[in-house]
Amino acid sequence: EGKVLRLNLDGSIPGDNPFVGQVGKREEIFAYGFRNPFRMGFDPQSGNLWVADVGDFTIEEIDVVTSGSNYSWPYCEATQPSGCAQPGDVAPIFQYPHTGPGSLGTSITGGQFAGNTFGGLEGDYFFGDYLGNKIYHAEPNGTRDGIVGTPTTFVSSAGGPVDFAFGPLD
Repeated sequence: EGKVLRLNLDGSIPGDNPFVGQVGKREEIFAYGFRNPFRMGFDPQSGNLWVADVGDFTIEEIDVVTSGSNYSWPYCEATQPSGCAQPGDVAPIFQYPHTGPGSLGTSITGGQFAGNTFGGLEGDYFFGDYLGNKIYHAEPNGTRDGIVGTPTTFVSSAGGPVDFAFGPLD
């Protein structure tokens, strides 16, 4: 089970972390229940931390991280199977299936907010799907804790890292 840790710049644990002083709990843990949180971005307007969490066999998701929250892995992949969530779990703000209607790909990668020189899209969230080979644009909602509608394709042929085959190094 993946976790998001929160530490001070000097490596100490912030006193207001959710598990400080709790017996048997790691005090550096800020949130848990992620499968593979792959890249994070702080919303410059709200300060919220958004995480792209790579799914397993079925669903990719985007989460807004809050203190002490459980994001349901390993008993849920996003919100599937139906009824998997336990009381207090936090659902993703956006999810998409690997196949069928609504699929954007099979490996959410990255996620960041556009800066103030991004052609009128400043403050919007962008994420990629490595195997889908695209970059998507998502407009945050008014409270900056979700998105409006469905993300749209921003770049349709993004590519990925190139594999290089090297010969002898002599």
